[in-house]
Amino acid sequence: MVDIKQVIVTMLRRERLTADLDDSESKILLDWLVDSIERLGKQSLGKSVIDIEVKKLIEKARVLSKIVCLWNKRKTNSGCFQLLASSNLEDCIPTPNATSLELLESLVSRTKDKENENSSNPQKIAA
Repeated sequence: MVDIKQVIVTMLRRERLTADLDDSESKILLDWLVDSIERLGKQSLGKSVIDIEVKKLIEKARVLSKIVCLWNKRKTNSGCFQLLASSNLEDCIPTPNATSLELLESLVSRTKDKENENSSNPQKIAA
């Protein structure tokens, strides 16, 4: 049995996922990440599969954080739009007046939707 709490604590100590985010953005990102990791722990998955899935989640969190950081720079949004598109999140392209918090909420919501789609098909998780 994998100790998911230990996985989360280790991840939070090692990763600098929120270094460039403000407190409210950090909270949204970390809440999603911790919830996603806890959901993994409730499944009957081996340690190696959980390790792989946690790495994927951390990478996804890095991408979401980077998108928000690019949006905050606003000198040019082309980098933000390119990263959204290459991450299959083009449906989350924000309106010009959207705040970074609104953007992150949209990204996390879309990511949760995709996770729910994948959880209904267990073979996608193991792939």
